[in-house]
Amino acid sequence: LLLLTDRADEAAPLYQALASSSLGGAATWASCQAAALDFLAGRYLDAGTAFERICEGAAGDPWHAYACSMAELSDQMERLRSEGEPHGAAAYYQR
Repeated sequence: LLLLTDRADEAAPLYQALASSSLGGAATWASCQAAALDFLAGRYLDAGTAFERICEGAAGDPWHAYACSMAELSDQMERLRSEGEPHGAAAYYQR
């Protein structure tokens, strides 16, 4: 509900606490949510690392396919930012 009310800053520590618990599937779900918050904030390296960790360790988990695809997407977004930034809006406005 915190995310629906635009309070992601309050949701993040709760997801991280649940992610570090021993509650199995709930911990994996919370890890995905925390990584998704990183992704939405443009922290693609952090998100990609977290999603990759879930992808490697949760083969039978319902969140496995999601985590693997988000790990790949996070890597692509970081690559686009790092390779495209010198040619993007920042370069245009520095002219």
